[in-house]
Amino acid sequence: MPPASTTPIILPPDQHFTAMTIPAKKFTRRKEYIHVRVLLVGLDRYFGIGEEDVYSFFAKRRALPRPPRSVEDVIKYFEELKNLIERGERLATELGAELARSACGRDVWRNHEAAKFIERFVERFLGGVRSTPKSRPQVSVPQPPQNVAAHVPDPREFIEGVQRAALEKTDLYFHGSNLRLSLKSLIPDNEEINVGSFPERLLFVGFLKTIPSERVELGSPQGLLKIFEELRQNRLWEVFVDRFNYMVDAVFNDVHYVVIEREPKPRITVYVIKSGDFKDLLKSAAAAGPEKLVKVWYRLELHAMRLRKEPVIERGTKITIDLGGVESPLHEYIDALRRVYAMRLLERISFEEFAKEVEKLTREFIERVR
Repeated sequence: MPPASTTPIILPPDQHFTAMTIPAKKFTRRKEYIHVRVLLVGLDRYFGIGEEDVYSFFAKRRALPRPPRSVEDVIKYFEELKNLIERGERLATELGAELARSACGRDVWRNHEAAKFIERFVERFLGGVRSTPKSRPQVSVPQPPQNVAAHVPDPREFIEGVQRAALEKTDLYFHGSNLRLSLKSLIPDNEEINVGSFPERLLFVGFLKTIPSERVELGSPQGLLKIFEELRQNRLWEVFVDRFNYMVDAVFNDVHYVVIEREPKPRITVYVIKSGDFKDLLKSAAAAGPEKLVKVWYRLELHAMRLRKEPVIERGTKITIDLGGVESPLHEYIDALRRVYAMRLLERISFEEFAKEVEKLTREFIERVR
């Protein structure tokens, strides 16, 4: 059977289309073959078809180093995204629309999957590599100074434990760069940030007769304060702070924190906390005494240090990206195609009606992105 007649679609010179013949039996019970046109509406320029993906294309267009070489570069990436979304730049609004749908949608923003999506988005957006036990950058841990080593019962075990904790801090690293990031995704209801392993046994061994239980003493700020007061009464607070500061420097090393808070407005707020500022928050709190430290270090759970959110994000560079009103011609086009295709699968429309509607939607899509 000859191809079904269609009205020619005129495309600008820098846009392209290709045609493929698909067996009609994939859509209908009839056996004839019908031409189905698949249009690539300038997506080589729009989404970077080819060797270049949309994220690296975004960086190149904005003259951003890829991968980023410093935490300042990371801040520039998010600031550029914010500014371009506000100006309605097409590529940036598509990225914003993806965030709005997958991370801030009213049906998903509280879900764990939304947090995972944000982590994957940051990985692709910055061109990073996800750290895994089989693939992660090596971290060198400095030898403890004499005032710390003198109070450690087993120096070798101490160093090895600190090294293991330090290795777990990196979530994202970059080839050709020493930059390492730890990613945290939150919602406004979260009052604390889990910053990962901070081995309590190594912190308290030698100072207390028994290692405190995280369920009883370490699981609340009141329990932590009770332990800290005991150390102070036994005149061990200063040497404890020396060990605490060493472990903060060694465990958190040179990792920078990227905290992203998502809301259903839709909106995301990015806080980029430099490694030095993060470590100074903990060390300055310890220097101010037990009462001040528990206002930052909230509790310990499953060997992980949990900090109060507000003091942490106050140390960061804040970038608020408003995603309300961001439109995506591509997402709307795909959603419409899915609805029409579902109608065809349910045999509520004929193949001819399906093909006609697809062509109509495609024309509308082309006009929107012309």
